[in-house]
This record gives sequence, structure tokens and C-alpha cells, in this order.
Amino acid sequence: MSKWVKRVLAVVLACVLVGGIIPMIAASGTGYGSNEKFLTSIDPPATGSTPISNRTQLEAIKKQLKR
Repeated sequence: MSKWVKRVLAVVLACVLVGGIIPMIAASGTGYGSNEKFLTSIDPPATGSTPISNRTQLEAIKKQLKR
């Protein structure tokens, strides 16, 4: 392989690597930790809202909406 081809491949590889790092850096400021939980507090639920913690509760609401 010629030196020119190796240099072009090195530049392309560097661009791909940097392009993959940039979204991770941008996403690090979204307020989520490594365990995908919020790092900052969130607003309390609205009055009259129904909290959902699991699939069973979500399916119960779905059944109520079908009525």
C-alpha cells in the first residue's frame, strides 16, 4: 500500500473516531448519569395524574382507556 493511501485511510479513521466521540460528549450534559437516572431533580407530577412504575400499571390504564 502506498504512503498516500495509508495517509488517507488514517485521516478517514481519525474522522470516524472523532465523529463517534462527539455525540457521547454532547449527550453527557443531558442530566442522566451512567445508570440512566436523573442527576437533577424533576418537577413533581401534575395534580390528578396517575404515576406509572411498571408494566402492570400501564396495562391497567390502557384497559381503562378502551372502555
